[in-house]
Order: sequence, then structure tokens, then C-alpha cells
Amino acid sequence: MIRLGYAFGAYTNPYGDDRLFDAIAAQVTAAEDAGFDSVWVPDHLMHAPAVAPSDDPHLECYTTLGALAALTSKVRLGSFVACAAYRNPALHAKMVTTLDVISHGRAVFGIGAGWFAAEHTAYGFDMGAPGARYERLAEAVAIAKSMFVNQTASFHGDHFRAEEALNSPRPIQQGGPPILIGGNGARRTLRLVAEHADICNVLGNADVVRHLMGVLDRHCEAVGRDPSTICRTVTCMAIVRDTAEEAEGAMPAIYRNNPSPLRPIAGTHQQVVTQFRDLLAAGADGLIFTCVQGDGTPDYIALLAELAAEARASL
Repeated sequence: MIRLGYAFGAYTNPYGDDRLFDAIAAQVTAAEDAGFDSVWVPDHLMHAPAVAPSDDPHLECYTTLGALAALTSKVRLGSFVACAAYRNPALHAKMVTTLDVISHGRAVFGIGAGWFAAEHTAYGFDMGAPGARYERLAEAVAIAKSMFVNQTASFHGDHFRAEEALNSPRPIQQGGPPILIGGNGARRTLRLVAEHADICNVLGNADVVRHLMGVLDRHCEAVGRDPSTICRTVTCMAIVRDTAEEAEGAMPAIYRNNPSPLRPIAGTHQQVVTQFRDLLAAGADGLIFTCVQGDGTPDYIALLAELAAEARASL
């Protein structure tokens, strides 16, 4: 379902603040032309430090997705990933349904538990403890699934409720937009994926991905689901340079010289292809790329598509 995705991180913009959306539109057009099958907009209201300075321009997710739906014709469009705390789930399902209608059936419902504490505080959302965040996510998924397939939906949970919430018009896609759940939580998040999601999304190097895909397989077995019915995607920041040293220097400072399994993919053309191939061999069906600040140009987006194609061909 998702084989090649482009997710905005820092908004590369050579045009000036008054033309930020023009820069975004150019990147999305380039991604569609290069063969990307999906484009993802982060559900943040300000940048995380690992991506860009917090006061750099950042657009609201669903307004942007609606505009991109009118500008594109082929790519799937989704939030990457929406925070369950930021919207009432019934309203959220209505928004995703609207995106599906505008895009003629190309919406994906991307959602996660939320993690950016400073953003929650700044905008007045209660982040809560990990257990509460997971419960909130599970309730949000349940309400959205019901609204996607039923004319009205009712739900009474500890965090959210709905009383015969009407969802008209219906989604274009039969059964509603596919659900992507993002997160590396092995015990709870991947269990929720096995129970309800069409797509999972995780972060990490090939060893991490291989481990998490094994965990997901075991959750599928426990709930009686065919594991092959879940599309498995990995997000990776990709830094391609002429030398490995240049790639390391272009890496955000938080990752530089850091052996973390979550560090970006970085290196020369061939080194990056090898790392992409390792992720695919570890169990990823799809790769979703982000770029460091300044890299997200149409030419660079086309390059990432070429390298991903090389990686698949070498398996």
C-alpha cells in the first residue's frame, strides 16, 4: 500500500515566508512526479528541536493537507502522525473523511499517542502519562473506525465520547481511509496495530526494525490476524552527500557522532542505498523519507526516489 513516502520535516523554502506554501507545493509536485506514492504533513504546531528551530515557520496539518489534495492527483495524503490529544476524535474522523472526499479517495488516517511535551504545554493540551496516552489513542482509533463505516457513531470511553455522531458525506474509500498507527511501543502500540491498523510506522535502524516486526507478527498471531495484511513502513531522515564526512556534518547536532539506533541514514550515494536496502530486508514494505533543513528541494526529492529504487532492485 505504501512503498515510498515523503514526509515534511523542516520546510525548505527558497522563496521567502510569504510564499511558504508555494515551496511546499513545489516539493509535493516533485514527489508525485518522481513516483512517490504518499505525502505526509506533520501534525505539529511548532518544530521539534531535532528538526528545526522551534520558531521556524510551521503550517497546521489538515489545512495544508486539504490544499495539497486539490493540487495533486495520485499521491496518498496523510497526517504524520496526528496526535490523539489535539482533537476530539469524532471531529478528527470528520476532518479525515473530508480530506478523502477532496482527494477523491486518497486520504490516510495517520495517528499516534503524542510525545512532544513542550508543544502540549505551549498549546494547552494535557499530555498525560504513557498509559493515559495509549488509552486515548485506542479510544480515538475506535471512534474513527466507527465513523468511517457507520452513518452515525456512539462511543463512551474514559477520555472521549460520541453520541450518534453523523459522518455525511461518507468517505470515498470503501471502509474508510486506511489507518496508520505510528510508534515503536512494542507492548501496547504494536498490539493496537495488530488489532486495528492497516499500516504501521516505526523508527530505527535495521536491527530495531527487524525486532519490532517480529513483535508485530506475534501480536498478529495472538489476535488471529494474518500479519501480511499490515503494511509496514519505516521513517528515516536521509542525508546524501559526496562523502561520509560531509553527510555527518549535515546531520542535526542532536544526532551527530551519536550511535543511537534512531540516528538518520547518512552517507554517500552507495552507502545510503545500502542502508535503505537493509531496512527493506529487515521487514519494511515502505520507506518514508524526511530531509534535514535545506535538503527538501525537488531535485533532492527525485534523488531519494532513485536511491530507493536502487535499494529495492538490489534485494
